[in-house]
Amino acid sequence: MSHPCKKVLLIDDSPEFQDYMQDLFSESSCDFMGAQESKLGFLMAQNYQADLILLDVFMPAPNGLQLLESLKKNPLTQNTPVIMLSGCSEAHAVKQSLAQGAAGYILKPFELPFLISELEKHLGVSIFPQVGH
Repeated sequence: MSHPCKKVLLIDDSPEFQDYMQDLFSESSCDFMGAQESKLGFLMAQNYQADLILLDVFMPAPNGLQLLESLKKNPLTQNTPVIMLSGCSEAHAVKQSLAQGAAGYILKPFELPFLISELEKHLGVSIFPQVGH
């Protein structure tokens, strides 16, 4: 019996990164949605009932850390794993994200096999069955 389709929400203000991830997820067994602004992302997170949220740290207000705090306080999204994505490797940003309830922190640019491994770990299923890793 196959597993139900997992839903992934990306909240990132970069149109190029949104396009990259959309192309990547078109090869997966996941249902993928993207939001380019925090407020829309918060609404989508509540309505979409994602299995995993990928959230950029540096975005226009509210920024990713502020949005993470809101997601973790909301009963509809508080149990959804959130992986932070950022080009910032400063220890305080990583520590703050994890302290606020992020399930992980992935630095951009990332190696594709690492990203896939992290996604599959948090979703609990293989989402790219044709990719050998």
